[in-house]
Amino acid sequence: EQGADGPEGPQGPPGEDGAPAAESITVRSDTFSVGLTGFNVSVSCVGDEIVVGGGFNATSTFTVRASHADGLSTWRVRGGGLLSLGSVTVQAFCLDPTP
Repeated sequence: EQGADGPEGPQGPPGEDGAPAAESITVRSDTFSVGLTGFNVSVSCVGDEIVVGGGFNATSTFTVRASHADGLSTWRVRGGGLLSLGSVTVQAFCLDPTP
């Protein structure tokens, strides 16, 4: 059998400062010409940057089958069903982890 809780102790010392926040996010992008058979295109971060998001813009109507991170530093977009020839601009939002 356990006894009653004791009185609250004194507050401890403050913790150490945390690591500094990342300094910046850079948008990396590239535009690809795509045909009627579909596409699988990507854009990558550079150096030590880490991809934290991404997306795409298109000049034609099509079906997106995937838009996702591919590893730690690449954003990939895959699709098809184009109604006409066009282009897709893929964007990767890249975090520079160095302070």
